[in-house]
Amino acid sequence: MADAISTSSEGSQEFKKSNGKQYTESVGMFQNLVTLRNQDGDFQIPEKWRTPLKLLGGLIVLIIIVILVWAELTERATHLGHRTYEDGCSRRYFGEDSFVCVCNGSYCDEIRPIGHLERNEAIVYETSAAESRLRRLFHRFQDERPENEHVIRVDLANPKHSILGFGGTLTDSAYFNLVKYTNLTNLLLNQFFGERGIKYNMLKVPAGSTEFSEECYTYNDKSFDYGLRTFSLENDSKVPFIKDILALNNDIKLLATGYSAPGWMKNSHKILGPGELKGSPQDIYYSLYTEYLIRYLEQTRTLGLNFWGISPLNEPLTSLTANDTASPRMAMSSDNLRQFINDVFGPSLKGNKLTKDVNIVFHEDAKNSLLGNVNTLYQDGSAFIDGFSVHSNFLNSNKSVNNLIQTHNFQPDKFILSTESVHRGSVSQGSWKYAADYASDIISSLNHYVNGYIDYNLALNEEGGPSLNRQTASASIIVNSHNAAEFYKQPSYYAIGHFSHFIPPGSKVLPIAIRNNEDESVVYTPGPIECLAVRTPEMNVVLILHNIEDRVHALTIDASTQKTKRFLNVGMAPKSIRTVVWRVEAE
Repeated sequence: MADAISTSSEGSQEFKKSNGKQYTESVGMFQNLVTLRNQDGDFQIPEKWRTPLKLLGGLIVLIIIVILVWAELTERATHLGHRTYEDGCSRRYFGEDSFVCVCNGSYCDEIRPIGHLERNEAIVYETSAAESRLRRLFHRFQDERPENEHVIRVDLANPKHSILGFGGTLTDSAYFNLVKYTNLTNLLLNQFFGERGIKYNMLKVPAGSTEFSEECYTYNDKSFDYGLRTFSLENDSKVPFIKDILALNNDIKLLATGYSAPGWMKNSHKILGPGELKGSPQDIYYSLYTEYLIRYLEQTRTLGLNFWGISPLNEPLTSLTANDTASPRMAMSSDNLRQFINDVFGPSLKGNKLTKDVNIVFHEDAKNSLLGNVNTLYQDGSAFIDGFSVHSNFLNSNKSVNNLIQTHNFQPDKFILSTESVHRGSVSQGSWKYAADYASDIISSLNHYVNGYIDYNLALNEEGGPSLNRQTASASIIVNSHNAAEFYKQPSYYAIGHFSHFIPPGSKVLPIAIRNNEDESVVYTPGPIECLAVRTPEMNVVLILHNIEDRVHALTIDASTQKTKRFLNVGMAPKSIRTVVWRVEAE
């Protein structure tokens, strides 16, 4: 059944074909009512009964036709009024406050396309803790403003920063779950990168092992190989697999990230645990690590992978005080980072004809330390960087939000990416709290100058792994390690999809005004209804609404222009997310 409404002649012919049999049978029944046959031949009904029976037969035929037409139009989901589509989720509960959607070789739910939008129409996608998963609904604008408790108005005249995109991280563990431990690789990839999935267009790729690997390795583990003659990608199975992902979307931005230098380059002599590069930024080991990362970009290029950006080191400041000895890490102070980026790594990368166009992404650490690290980096007046990256802890304190704002104001021409979000510890299959955390974090981040959002592991198993030393975390998709033909889409998958599926690259974030219906003063608050609005390159408005409370809220969206009054009545179920899409009305 087509998703959009069909009023074409082709649709009419399809209706006649599909219902012709029933119509013929109905006419036959009517004829048998007015002419009765027996063994001796035709028996004619008395004249006085013929007219009433003809009327009765005609009425029956009319009723049948009306029922068939009503059923067909219902199935075709007309735009008359307000039509709800079922979300298609095959539910399973694991004792949490919500449920997962089960996918297997024979069935997996999909996101229904927006379709064609008329000027007075809006399409709404809804996910809630209790019921739906990206369920699609049609709404019509009305001329009069409903008397609801909240009125939301989007400011189309003052667009802010652009969106680069959304994505996830291809750790070794994610690769194993997407390829080695499942029979559904193509189906899994389509959930992330396909048109009916959440349409990721960014992919973070660790250069070497992370805590989410089955074994610890770098690309040059032979000790004291100062010429990097034994450098090899052979141990990294995920690198060639990236081409399978690019086959679904060749426009994916690839972001490489270093986690640790080979152990022999570090003062700890180990890949695992913090440690620092030996010596100072003027010594050989900083140059060796630079050459190591450039070699990675060069060799992946020969495999057909052109990286859009690189973060030279993951969580360098956090690693200074980390007690974690079970993960590949490397520490570096802000001052050493400044010298490393500006004097060694930046000039080498930008001076190489094969890597000169690769974006250097700086910080790759907590939001709280961003501004101080950036200020140190620019002590010399300029820096060899193209953008900044931060990690999320889902708290969004005033300090972390202010750091984003001040960093943007200090360097407005540099992009900011959120490149790691993860719930460590319990997998919690079916957790709505995890979904709500993602929705709140994305809304807060993108409203405060973040240009792109990248989740951590694409997929893990039901134990939150595999990983080094049994470290565990949740992921938006959980693969059943005991049944290779089944996986589960978490509530967080749909929460992220409310943004990533509907906000294409190049979209502009828009200011929003929220006020109470009784109070004409304009107020913006982050809750209980959190909001994000963008204008897409196709000139649609996409408004994401997140109800963080366990009660219903009634909203009015005011999309009026100087020429026309347009209002949309939207109800927010308890603990729910809605994405509302409508066309920009020309002034």
